[in-house]
Amino acid sequence: MYSKKGFGGPKVILPEGFALIDKSPEFLAISPEGVRMRVRNMDNYPEKSAGFWQKTLFAYLGERGYIPMGETTELDFGEAPFSVHHWGVPYGNEDYIYISGIRLKGNKIELLEIAGPAQHVGEYFP
Repeated sequence: MYSKKGFGGPKVILPEGFALIDKSPEFLAISPEGVRMRVRNMDNYPEKSAGFWQKTLFAYLGERGYIPMGETTELDFGEAPFSVHHWGVPYGNEDYIYISGIRLKGNKIELLEIAGPAQHVGEYFP
């Protein structure tokens, strides 16, 4: 595993088995099975705590029909862990998992998103 630095986006350790896609200021990576991982920065405006933004994000996803799976946990990709939640997402004949998480860094919110077929997401992020 290594950290991709100097491209203007969040500093995140690339998970083993993922390839980095370096075409934007976001951190974007993909596994051979199609599991996608993205971390992007947003302004913390209005300035609120990580807990506030986490509750807001999780409420928004619940209202949109994402199915909560388990409790909020942490995933660490360097610097500071993300508070994350796993969501079930039915898509056609397959079940997908969407992992969303937040951490604050200075005056920025770093939003983590991981998505893909449930079987493959579970192999990388149990």
